[in-house]
Amino acid sequence: MKKVLSSCSNRKIASAPSLALVRNERGLLMLDFVFSLVFAIGFSTVFFSVAVTLSLVEVAQYVTFATARSYAAAHETKDLQTKLAQAKFADIMDVSSFKTFLGSNWIKIGEPQLGDFSDDYDAASETDNRIYVGARIAIDAKLLHLQVPFLGPTIEDSGIGKATLNSYLMREVSTTECREQFTSQRFQQLKNIDSVYQATPNSQAEKLITDNGC
Repeated sequence: MKKVLSSCSNRKIASAPSLALVRNERGLLMLDFVFSLVFAIGFSTVFFSVAVTLSLVEVAQYVTFATARSYAAAHETKDLQTKLAQAKFADIMDVSSFKTFLGSNWIKIGEPQLGDFSDDYDAASETDNRIYVGARIAIDAKLLHLQVPFLGPTIEDSGIGKATLNSYLMREVSTTECREQFTSQRFQQLKNIDSVYQATPNSQAEKLITDNGC
């Protein structure tokens, strides 16, 4: 009987520390705090990345617009209009602030593409509304390539952060196009109205004058 009582008392003494550990709740709030802090930092990182990316996209959109505006201005030839737009893009990107934000590892923009992009859109739309002549610049927002705790990575999708900025402001007819494609044809049509106009002086005396009426 004494042996049984002594064994029971030993068991009570041995179980007393374990019960004390279970009843001790110190540190539970610290665990919740650490978990919440990591979660909050993860969401803050995502929101910060999205906010900065959207801000820089607006700046890149301005660069696209300024390039398209220079491309739209009239010039002697179409090639000179293209060179004027490329020079405008280079001037903007030479500014330190633009070079820092749009040429860093956060976000990068490509070289401008200039021309008519009507073939990339629905051909069933109205002809008068299918005006897609201007500038196009590719953008890659690497700031959105994240590895967020508990939320996972975003870099599994290679298309994350990649887009194309467009600005279609048309293009004025160049002087060469006006002279060769419009004025000369109008001159020929005027001579074909009546045979009287055919009796013009010889070709050496004919002189085509462009009044910028294109």
